[in-house]
Amino acid sequence: MGSEWKEVIFSEVIEINPNRELSKGQEYPFIDMQAVEPYTRKVSNIKFRKYNGSGSKFKNGDTLFARITPCLENGKTAYVKELKNGEKGFGSTEFLVFSGKEGVTDNLFVYYLSRSPEIREYAVKNMIGTSGRQRVDKSCFNELRIKLPPLPEQQKIASILSAFDDKIELNNEMNKTLEEIAQAIFKHWFIDFEFPNENGEPYKSSGGEFVDSELGPIPKGWKVVKLREILDNICDSVKPGKEIEGLPYVPIDIVERKSIALKQFKSWEEAKSSLIKFKKDDILLGAMRVYFHKVSIAPCEGVTRKTCFVLRPKKRFDLSYTLLLIFQDDTIKFADAHSKGTTMPYAVWDNGLAEMKIALPTEKIRQRFNELLYPIISKIRDCIFENLTLSQLRDTLLPKLISGEIRVM
Repeated sequence: MGSEWKEVIFSEVIEINPNRELSKGQEYPFIDMQAVEPYTRKVSNIKFRKYNGSGSKFKNGDTLFARITPCLENGKTAYVKELKNGEKGFGSTEFLVFSGKEGVTDNLFVYYLSRSPEIREYAVKNMIGTSGRQRVDKSCFNELRIKLPPLPEQQKIASILSAFDDKIELNNEMNKTLEEIAQAIFKHWFIDFEFPNENGEPYKSSGGEFVDSELGPIPKGWKVVKLREILDNICDSVKPGKEIEGLPYVPIDIVERKSIALKQFKSWEEAKSSLIKFKKDDILLGAMRVYFHKVSIAPCEGVTRKTCFVLRPKKRFDLSYTLLLIFQDDTIKFADAHSKGTTMPYAVWDNGLAEMKIALPTEKIRQRFNELLYPIISKIRDCIFENLTLSQLRDTLLPKLISGEIRVM
């Protein structure tokens, strides 16, 4: 750290809850806590809501910093950049809003500074209130001393860290599009029965023959089977510590809802109990509260908890078919209907989801489907893995750049 860096009080160089005037009764963009994902810069879902006079207020360039437990500890901090020019919005009262001061602090630098372990750990230590509803008050930042680089260096630091997040967000957008394509093809082939016949024509529209089954009419050659005939539930238990050293940890709470692409990973050091391993191309299904619809493809070897099923197709060419089959609403509804427990229901495999009957296409059709879909699934999986690498690099660099241990001139 050079002599140009100055020791300053956090609240003297960064505006906290700056004035953003809104009019009561008018609709504005609204961000709730659920729309902010842990350690993710972009806000995933902005709604519109009538402003009633309460809530945090912000504009583009502001940082939303969760101040309540456990959102603070979980790293819910976002950077607002999705509003229109000059537009303002409001959000949960549980956000503190940070903004750079003109000529003193850069907005993006403020975002990355607020994500740094130094700031987060300070905020966590200064939470007040009863257990379970503890919050950090903005006044504690009047006591926080930080080292602040000159403005040009702040901008360079923010630019480096931002490049990682730009690529991560681009990969997430591409995955979203690829998922939509994969889902559309699955529906066309196996729900609308328009898979290509031997002449390459859509089966049903071309007069394909159907036969009766206990599930209703199904294409000739298909058969009714149970899920356990094509999928195994893998329970490869492991202990925390050296046995899983270096493996990404995917607990159920960071598996995305209604997306086969994971966006987050935790360190193996956070994995403590009830652990099971998974391999690349396994299917992860959140079994606890299965109605949350958490189904993902594993991008690499890793570890999760027993609150997730680790499903593996018996035949490798069934990966694309079984992944998208498990993702279907009807599959999730069946698993939910056969869950055990009331307050915290768990889906069960044996005598539960494993017994779900499906109309299974012929091997030839499933193989053709995999030949078509596997490149898409692979691209999604590779983007997930690339994001894992990028986020690890970003999180390694962030404290070193923010503290001045690594200088950018």
